This record gives sequence, C-alpha cells and structure tokens, in this order.
Amino acid sequence: MTHGPRSTQRGVFTVITALAVVLLVVILGFVVDGSRLMVVQGELQNATDACALSAAAELNGLPGASLRAAASGSRVASNLNKQNFQSIAAAVSPSDVRFSTSLNGVYFAASSASTNYRFVECTAMHTGLINLFMDLVGLGDSLPVATSRAGLQKTSKVCAPPLALLVRNATSPDFGYTAVPNSLANSATVPGPLVVSADVDLANLRYADLVNSTLTGDEAHYADLLSKSGVCGVLTGAAQIVGIDGPNTMAAKLSTALKDRYESDPTYGTGPGLSNRRLMAVPFVNASSNTSTTVLGWACLELGPVVSGVVKVYYRGDARKLTSFLPSSNCVTLGVGGSAAEGPYAPTLAR
Repeated sequence: MTHGPRSTQRGVFTVITALAVVLLVVILGFVVDGSRLMVVQGELQNATDACALSAAAELNGLPGASLRAAASGSRVASNLNKQNFQSIAAAVSPSDVRFSTSLNGVYFAASSASTNYRFVECTAMHTGLINLFMDLVGLGDSLPVATSRAGLQKTSKVCAPPLALLVRNATSPDFGYTAVPNSLANSATVPGPLVVSADVDLANLRYADLVNSTLTGDEAHYADLLSKSGVCGVLTGAAQIVGIDGPNTMAAKLSTALKDRYESDPTYGTGPGLSNRRLMAVPFVNASSNTSTTVLGWACLELGPVVSGVVKVYYRGDARKLTSFLPSSNCVTLGVGGSAAEGPYAPTLAR
C-alpha cells in the first residue's frame, strides 16, 4: 500500500510542530531565567546603592570613619533592602564594604588607622539563584552581582537643621569665628582658653525656616525638625532669603532642643563623642532683629558636651572647605549636587 502526498505532508508538519514546541519551551525557559536574573540583579543594585550612600555619609575624616561607614552601609543594605523577588534580606556584610583614596584606585577593608578614605565600594551577590534552563547549556553559574561606588561632593540642595548662625563680622568664610582644634573637639576636659575661642554663644544661634522667607511654624515645629534630620530641599547658593527668629523669642526652647539632640545620639548616648548627628551644617546669616535675612555662607557646628545643664556649641570651620579632599570641618550632610553647587558636602553615587 502506498501513501499519497497528503500523508507525507502531515508527517513533516508533525515533526516541524514538535521541534517548534521544543524550541518555544527552551526560549520561554531562557526568558524566565533571564527575567529572574534581571530582577534579582536590580534588587542587588538597589541594595549596594543604598549601602554606598549610607557609608559615604560617614567619610568625614574623623578617626574610625571607615569602621562606622562599613557598619552603616551593611546595616542599611541588609535591613532595608530585600532580594530574590523581595523574599529575603540582601546580604551585605561589613567586609563587603571597602574603601579607597581615589575612585579607580585599590579598595581596602575598613581600618581604624586610616582617616583619609574618600570613596566607598559596596558589593552584593545572590548565591541561591537556580537557573533551570540556563543549566542545560552550561550558563547556570551566571550569578547576579552588583557593585556601587560613592563619594562626597558639594551640594545645590541639602537637608539641614532649622538653625542659622549670626555672623560676628563681615569677613568670610569664618565671619569672626575661630575653629576648635580637631584633636580637642567634643572633650569635657578641653582647656578653657581653647574652648572660648571656638565657643558659639547660644545667643548667636536662631531658629530659622530655611525654605521660606519668614517663619512658618512655632517652637514645637522647629524643635521636632531639630530632633530629626531637619528640613530637606534647602538651597545652598549665596544670597538666599530665609526666615529667622530675629528677636530671639524662642531662645529658651532652642537651648533645650539642642541639649536633647546631643543626649539622644544613637552612637554615644549622653556621653562625649563625635557623630554626624552632633555635627551640623547651618547657614551663616546677617545679624538682624527682622523675621528674614540673607544666607552668606555655611558653618559647621559641633554639639557637646553638656556643662551645668547647657549644651556647648563649637564652631568647627567652613562647611564647604576641603583638606586632602575631605571636609576640613568634618561636616557631612545629605543633599543633591548639581552644576555650580556650592553647599556643604553630601554623599553621591559615583558609579
């Protein structure tokens, strides 16, 4: 018995259909594996970006900066970020956070000895990803890895406490203030004469509304901002007009709020020690009894210690000045850069 052309065509069509189905299944498998890989890669990148920014915020040139940076970066990446479709925490340990003095240089582990690291690199890897179809062609070992680098740059907008410092004279950038020596800062045993030269009289500090031209809140509002991260979106350019408690009607409450900020430090509690919370970048402004004034520059202030129930405030220098490519005042804030940025330094992603 012979078969006609129709029977032969049906056989060929069946073979082609079977091959096409197999090919589509393989393609679909690669799409599924590749999509999962891309999602996990993106999750890891978010974690390392957050790690690098958090760690860079600690690179203020103070002793132990890289150790604090490694701990901060690891904590933020692991506690606030998830991977594998948000099912498990992103695993970034302090040893995955490394430091360098140049962006493309060699990166080293955190060390208590070095204070001049300028850049941080965070790395994260997901080792539990199962690639069902990529394994068939030997690509199953392609594990998602993410790396981020960050450093410090000047800002066009910052987050700052709701404070302003009245100038003593018109000579920039210190406007009549003398910076406290770094080696003596924040010590309850600092010799009197050295402290006096850097002391900031609380009468020269004012509550300020840094995003409006007049005060828009009451004492409780500004005290709440001071207890947290302050207000964000503050323009850092010269000649900005800000609201200010010119008559100093909130002086008593301001002193209490500054003491509370010092004593609620998450690292040192009520004891002596420097942290980003106790280092504040605030604008210099013209002395005025009015409700608005002009920004002239940016000062770095240090809180502490508490003496006779009143917190001491020290001037640490121009918040925009660099020494060995690091803020000489040790003030690092949060903010965004931009063209012609001229504000205090803040962490920014570099890669």
